[in-house]
Amino acid sequence: MMHDFAITENYAIFMDLPLYFRPKEMVKEKKLIFTFDATKKARFGVLPRYAKNELHIKWFELPNCFIFHNANAWEEEDEVVLITCRLENPDLELVGRHVKEKLENFANELYEMRFNMKTGIASQRKLSASSVDFPRVNESYTGRKQRYVYGTILDSIAILDSIAKVAGIIKFDLHAEPDTGKSKLEVGGNVQGIFDLGVGRFGSEAVFVPREPGITSEEDDGYLIFFVHDEKTGKSYVNVIDAKTMSPDPVAIVELPNRVPYGFHAFFVTEEQLQEQAKL
Repeated sequence: MMHDFAITENYAIFMDLPLYFRPKEMVKEKKLIFTFDATKKARFGVLPRYAKNELHIKWFELPNCFIFHNANAWEEEDEVVLITCRLENPDLELVGRHVKEKLENFANELYEMRFNMKTGIASQRKLSASSVDFPRVNESYTGRKQRYVYGTILDSIAILDSIAKVAGIIKFDLHAEPDTGKSKLEVGGNVQGIFDLGVGRFGSEAVFVPREPGITSEEDDGYLIFFVHDEKTGKSYVNVIDAKTMSPDPVAIVELPNRVPYGFHAFFVTEEQLQEQAKL
């Protein structure tokens, strides 16, 4: 099964991961419709973007895992590099029940994967502790080498309630080495900043919006925009924070007239883009 894929300037990266969709077992044996096979490898297919057919795809294998969301990918000499959030052993039954002892199976971690197009060898290295997901970058760098990755920190206590709630926003610097001695997410090593949403406050995927469009300014010169819901007051907000400094003081907080339910993905459009859509 594949949930996401990635592109570079010349390649598309597809994933053949051992999470299977099995409706027959769900109906006959009352099992979850998704089944993860921990005995099988994770396969990654790198296909030239302008290939005429599938014969040009090159397959690589890495230890078994599942991936929901990629951050970015690019090319370095003979290698294709993928930055992604990797789950070693997903237990999707966690979604439907309270299983504290299985939280370790929901440990999403940031990884760098490399696929050598010349030798056919794949390698990977861990870039973070858990749990990180919904990685975003400055989209002007999509398919090209970039330095910064922004992600969401998932709250382990909230996962016990069968909901993966976002407790904070994190910024990674890929030019810095990860602090391998740390067992939790905190500033230091390649973690350049963390914005904590506070007790009882949970958010959404954070979208990077550059201060100026294009790549003429610094890569992290911009803002992160995301929803926040305060469970104590019942109010929802749009938060805007400085993506460069990750200051604990938001640039703006906009209270919303209605509750925004917890969700996963978010997207930003400019006023000009909205006007263009209105013409259709």
